[in-house]
Parts: sequence; C-alpha cells; structure tokens
Amino acid sequence: MNSMLPDFTPNVLIFLSHDIGLSYGCYGDPTARTPTVDAVASEGIVFDNHFCHYPLCGPSRANMFTGLEPPRTERFDNRHFFASFRRSGPPGFQTLSERFIGAG
Repeated sequence: MNSMLPDFTPNVLIFLSHDIGLSYGCYGDPTARTPTVDAVASEGIVFDNHFCHYPLCGPSRANMFTGLEPPRTERFDNRHFFASFRRSGPPGFQTLSERFIGAG
C-alpha cells in the first residue's frame, strides 16, 4: 500500500444540482428548507466560488468530472454521452472517478 495514503478509505459525496444556485440553507438562504443538505454541508466542504463553464448540464458535468473545459471535451449540448469522450480522451487522461480508484 502507498505510504502516502491514509489508513482508512475516505468517503466522498459530490452533489451536482441544476438551476439551484445558492438556494440552500447552508448558503444563507433564509427561506430554503434544506435540512438534509445543510446537515451534510456542516460536516464537509462547501464551495462558495464554483461556477459552471457552460449553461447546460452535459458540458458542465463533463467539466466537473474531467477538469477540462467544453472546447477540450467537445461537449456543447446534452445529446452526447460523457462515455464517448472517455474513449477518445487525450493520452494519460483520467476522470475524477479513475483518480479516486487509483488512490485507493
């Protein structure tokens, strides 16, 4: 086992939502009723400055899981599956999931 890795398997939970913005209690919205999300946020990391690179969910998700912007993933609409990019990605390319698997 890699000595740089912790002796436990960390759990990672990523919430991806559409058209919500800051409409959660954990972001200070006084009218939001989001107790479950707020509870999870209180024990994790809440990103205050994350912005999408494209105004559609497909290209934005591809960006989230690859770290590559839409011109690089060539995803500009919601018609293409992310898996098709995975098969033709640049040499040495890894998705976020693959990096987690590689890290144990």
